[in-house]
Amino acid sequence: MRRVIDISGDGTNNDGSSLEESRLRALQKAIVINGLPVGAEVENGETTAEYYERHVIGRPGSFIIPADSSAEFQWAIINKLIREVSSISGETRS
Repeated sequence: MRRVIDISGDGTNNDGSSLEESRLRALQKAIVINGLPVGAEVENGETTAEYYERHVIGRPGSFIIPADSSAEFQWAIINKLIREVSSISGETRS
């Protein structure tokens, strides 16, 4: 059985438990983490997409689909779902 967590957002973790601890627990349970970063704002020298690549997604086959604006968000969600359900290969990051 494949287990996946999908995370979307417009910046860094700012509430709740530690991102690093939560991510590590999910990865230890072989859960794939995919991301849908929204916006291109730079935080700590990184864009939101770069932050997701470095700190959020994980496991082989994980990916991000950035939406640079709220207008692109619907397109990004549809494409993310199609990619996950049909197992379309493409750029993946682990």
